Amino acid sequence: MIVYWIVAVCLILNLVNPRLLWYIDAWKYKDSKKEEPSSAYIILSRSISAIGLIVLATLYFTRYPL
Repeated sequence: MIVYWIVAVCLILNLVNPRLLWYIDAWKYKDSKKEEPSSAYIILSRSISAIGLIVLATLYFTRYPL
């Protein structure tokens, strides 16, 4: 159940500010500076996060009903 919450927080962060996870991922590129994310990346990232949140909420609430 904690994994659900961790994934949900990451997906919500990606919905609110996709650049934040982009910069967290940039630690791999210490020698070269990672460029700004494109607008296509931001739109695609937000849509995938929204779909992921819908799937996660569906799985969570069918497994653990209120």
